[in-house]
Amino acid sequence: PVGVRVPPSPPVARARGERGWSRWLEGGGRLAAAGALALLTIVSLLCLYHARPLADDYAGGVHGRELGPAGYANEIYLQKSGRWTGHALLALVLSSIDLTRSYPLALLALALLNLGASYAFGRALLAESVPAKKLFLWALAFEALLWAGRPVPGQTLYWFSGAVPYQLSLTC
Repeated sequence: PVGVRVPPSPPVARARGERGWSRWLEGGGRLAAAGALALLTIVSLLCLYHARPLADDYAGGVHGRELGPAGYANEIYLQKSGRWTGHALLALVLSSIDLTRSYPLALLALALLNLGASYAFGRALLAESVPAKKLFLWALAFEALLWAGRPVPGQTLYWFSGAVPYQLSLTC
């Protein structure tokens, strides 16, 4: 009948052991995810630390000094690639740094730029509905997932001449 209130059903009583088991599984899952994320971050940073420039990096640096960034980009554009902005940036950076000492730092800057882009994408997508710390962890987890899913991370993340034209365009 109209106007008659039906009381809500009582909550289903769970067995005492079932609640403890699900809490234990949830806590274990969080711990495993945090451990995997920490391990991937450490391995990625170790790879960054041990990255060394290859022949393409030296060639890009020399051509960048000889032709200038715009001249190098024009040469690359006419010969093989339409990614002229990436190659101009590549020549600018490689001709400006000491490749033997600063190479891992340049790669670290790209990795931090990628992380910042993932964070900004998450912030734009989720607005203010997720706290900043949690969003940072999600961005870190997303970057770790991208890192682990690459067939050859060395050709896109730990090789500056490959990371700038290919990875940086995705970041921007």
